[in-house]
Amino acid sequence: MKKVIITLLTLLFINIINIHAQQDNSQNEMRTLTGPGRAIGGYGAFTTGYSVIDNRDAFEFGFRGMWLTNHSVGFGIGTTMFANEPAYNSASGTDQFLTGAYGGFIIEPIFAPMLPLHVSFPVLIGGGGMSRFETDWDTFDNFVIPSMEYFLLIEPGAEAELNVTRFFRIGLGASYRLPFDFGATGGGLEGVSPSDIRGFSYHLALKFGKF
Repeated sequence: MKKVIITLLTLLFINIINIHAQQDNSQNEMRTLTGPGRAIGGYGAFTTGYSVIDNRDAFEFGFRGMWLTNHSVGFGIGTTMFANEPAYNSASGTDQFLTGAYGGFIIEPIFAPMLPLHVSFPVLIGGGGMSRFETDWDTFDNFVIPSMEYFLLIEPGAEAELNVTRFFRIGLGASYRLPFDFGATGGGLEGVSPSDIRGFSYHLALKFGKF
């Protein structure tokens, strides 16, 4: 009888240790909608968004390439292209809109990345340029006005991220563009300044990689 009790107590003790170890391991694993996962390196992302540029609605599209360290900090590069809503210019008889792009280095702290829903705070530091695009509907010609406006830029942001699978995340976020004119204009763009792109941007990010 003693042997049976000792054996049962030994098995119970081993089971308690195993359960505790499994719980500790599960806390260190990434949790997704489809089960546990693990992070091992980096990701690429496609972004699409909405903003207001020069007091008109604007569409944005971009890319990111990021390297992750310790699951919680990302380093990489990104770029965003934009174009705002056309406006009719009676002097030239054309529709005109601003189009351009910017990019640079990104650092992205990520908080609680193992949870299915968590937050990150990407910050982009870089620069870009913009020009005015015209459409002549009488001749169906499109052309760019031969001048550019260049700027430096800092864009802090915040994203809510959802771990859909081990290799796919969806991010929904907002950022704020802070452009600075550094005087390197290519002839200047009349009536346009870097301050025209200052403001909030709202975006959806599709991230693919090994997190």
